[in-house]
Amino acid sequence: MPGWTRTCCAASPAAPHPAGPQVGFAGVGKPWKVERALQAAGCDLKDFAPFPDHAHYDETTLRRLARRAEDFGAGLVTTEKDWARLPASWRPRVAAWPVRAEFDDPAALDALLAKAGL
Repeated sequence: MPGWTRTCCAASPAAPHPAGPQVGFAGVGKPWKVERALQAAGCDLKDFAPFPDHAHYDETTLRRLARRAEDFGAGLVTTEKDWARLPASWRPRVAAWPVRAEFDDPAALDALLAKAGL
């Protein structure tokens, strides 16, 4: 976006992380931010699998993640965005962790969006 300045943000939990050990995964622009946010929230994160933004989670990939979680005696956790793209049959097996962006300067972001007509 032209004129974008780094008013940026940090990932912030919008709800507590799932209890117990977890294996996380995320297919977002910067999946390491999700990993860091889970760790910062105190999640017992045993492993984390980064995927490209808008990743498609097929059965093979999901089974591999489930086996990894089983190896650790852990659950699976991902972002709400990724959870929504899971096949319906996998959603009950994966915790959706809501994360929100917190901007360093919300007024600057509002001004930028207003300038863009948004």
